[in-house]
Amino acid sequence: MWGSADTRFDVFVSEPTGSTMSTTDTSGNIPANTVNIVGLEAPFFVPNTLNVKVGTTVSFVNTDGNSHTVTSVKHGTEDPDGTFDSGIIKAGKTFTFTFSKPGTYEYICTIHTHMRGTISVS
Repeated sequence: MWGSADTRFDVFVSEPTGSTMSTTDTSGNIPANTVNIVGLEAPFFVPNTLNVKVGTTVSFVNTDGNSHTVTSVKHGTEDPDGTFDSGIIKAGKTFTFTFSKPGTYEYICTIHTHMRGTISVS
């Protein structure tokens, strides 16, 4: 026997009090010297590799809904090297770091260690 059913859903959407909405630019128009933390799946950081000059300040913007870190590590490891560590960056927040020495800086999210990126400073 075939029948039918009526289903009704009431959906209420409201913006939390005291909150501001923000959007993520997915068109590729990322401001210069900015790395967006985009999520748990590749690419984790956009751009994933960034080339800058000595003295450049790089902003890491968490555009994902999860909390992350940006922590410099020893080459090819998950071991922090002490160069920089953002601590927890909550969604919508930013961490900045000024690169004062040339070199290649690998970094990870210490919460999600599969998330890796590289900054090359010349």
